[in-house]
Amino acid sequence: MLRKEGNNALNNIDVNKVKSHIMHLRQALQEEQDLSKSLKENVEEKNQMIRRIQQEMDSLQFRNQQLMKRVEFLQAELFKDTNSGGSTKKTQTLEFPDVIEDELRSKIEENARLASQVADLHRSHGEEANRLRQRIIQLEHQVKEAHLRSKSIESISSKKESDTESAIVRPESLSVPNDYTHFNSQFDIFQNQIVQLEKEKEMWKLNYQLQSAKQQRSQEAEGFPSTPSSVVKTLSPETPGTSDADDVRKFFLDRLGQLVKSAQIADSKAFFFHSECTALQERLELLIQQQEMTETNLSKSHNEVQNLRSELQTTLLNYETQINTMSEHLASIIDQLAAKQEENDALKSQLNSKRRIS
Repeated sequence: MLRKEGNNALNNIDVNKVKSHIMHLRQALQEEQDLSKSLKENVEEKNQMIRRIQQEMDSLQFRNQQLMKRVEFLQAELFKDTNSGGSTKKTQTLEFPDVIEDELRSKIEENARLASQVADLHRSHGEEANRLRQRIIQLEHQVKEAHLRSKSIESISSKKESDTESAIVRPESLSVPNDYTHFNSQFDIFQNQIVQLEKEKEMWKLNYQLQSAKQQRSQEAEGFPSTPSSVVKTLSPETPGTSDADDVRKFFLDRLGQLVKSAQIADSKAFFFHSECTALQERLELLIQQQEMTETNLSKSHNEVQNLRSELQTTLLNYETQINTMSEHLASIIDQLAAKQEENDALKSQLNSKRRIS
């Protein structure tokens, strides 16, 4: 039963450690879930930004196509005017298409360069988004594994608790403090019991001696001889008075034997509890080392998460800066194209007016 109580104490310590480990796992699981949620939100924001840039690019390409069609129409009109007009008009009108063509070529080249930059930015952003998605998938997988591990640990701990509750016999073995005060108190109790039993043994021994002396005095008063040989004879089974003395002596001898046996049992129990306390102390030190290792690993995981968060924030800031720059540049290009369109309209109106004059 003592070994069973020691095993119950070990099971209680294991259950407490498993519960603390479950709490750490739950905290890590919550942090991983928050990180995964933030990463998903960031990816969604980036996707929205990409769609907005794509829409701007589509509108810019549409306006560029319209501008190219109008320039082609103007070139055709100028070509007709040059064919129908004289040499002087031809030289005057050919200057305008050359200037317009040069400006249009430069704008088309600049637009192509901007389109290639936007495409590169879109491709790099897509690669970064894919990398973040892969990281999110990995984190979700780790979160699932941690969740399954926590469930398994909870099931194991609940099983250990049920086994412990079913195996416990006495209420004082329900809890085992970390400082082993319970075992120390039991050890002190057994020591006190041993001392008390020794005192009781001496008391019974003294009572036995007193009873023997009283028996001897009563026998001497009744006329029995007081010599040792006569005392031995009087204690023989032939006399009726010696049977009571033998019973008393047998009772006290049995009682003394029981007390000695109880003292030996208490001594063995004390030794067993001392060895159990030593084993529990070693187990506790091992569990403390495991807890320190777990805390170290957990701190490393927190540092990695912080590094990933800082890296993600830096990447997001860089992308936001680049996107803002590209948006401003695209807006300026759109304004320039609008200005060029107005210039083309003015040139067209000038050509129409010259055509009317001619």
